Amino acid sequence: MSQPADEQQDNSPTGGVRYSFGYGSATTMMGSRSVAQYATFIPHLKPGMTVLDCGCGPGTITLGLAELDRTINITGMDFSEDQINRARGSTTEKGIGNVRFEVGSVYELPFPDNSFDAVFSNALYVHLTHPADAIRESHRVLKDGGILGIRQGVHNLDLIHPPEPKLKRWFEVYAAVLRANGGDPDVGGRLGAMLRESGFSDVIMAASLNCHSSGPSAQGLSEQMAGLPVLGQAVESGIITEEESQEINAAWLQWGTHQDAFLARPWGEAMGWKT
Repeated sequence: MSQPADEQQDNSPTGGVRYSFGYGSATTMMGSRSVAQYATFIPHLKPGMTVLDCGCGPGTITLGLAELDRTINITGMDFSEDQINRARGSTTEKGIGNVRFEVGSVYELPFPDNSFDAVFSNALYVHLTHPADAIRESHRVLKDGGILGIRQGVHNLDLIHPPEPKLKRWFEVYAAVLRANGGDPDVGGRLGAMLRESGFSDVIMAASLNCHSSGPSAQGLSEQMAGLPVLGQAVESGIITEEESQEINAAWLQWGTHQDAFLARPWGEAMGWKT
């Protein structure tokens, strides 16, 4: 039986990596991301800059950057045409004129050398088979003195309460699915090293936490996590059984209703400059 359209293997120039999150509930999750929380390189932006957001998804962060400073010209890029169409629709609705969206691959950016003052990626690198190649391609399109900022969640370090073995199992399964799909669940801790190895200087490494607590925040997250195609992919690959998949999904939904529900997710962050 063929896979749903939002879970099919990608045959674009991204290298054929299957997107583990799909574009179902993940689109809602990505659409809730704000500039203040996810674009930590904002203090380094200056008026009039040209900015590229690689792996922009539905464009929430991209549009937030464009609204932050109308003198900034920002391009959002994603390999999913559906996500780019959603982003373009949001741009039209909001009437934002200093942003555009393009379909493209992080391995073959459709831009000339020295095109941008800043390049940014959020939650992209964990899905890439060749993250160093993507960093070198970002280096190519940056102008001299330009900045690259990357932010990536480190799921195996999540702090979650109440402790639930089946939710711990979800993170183990997710890591296995990522690897099976060509990604790397541990890349968030190596971002700074990869920037240096790719020729960036003055590299800054940091970390931050995204938190969800009891109430709408935890319940919304639990519903999104239960709706991801990760467990279905794990069943297809023989990593878990259908029965275990259902048990893990039920555990997520139950966790979201708990009065003491709390989850803190660490994110690795790195910035470097092209010299």
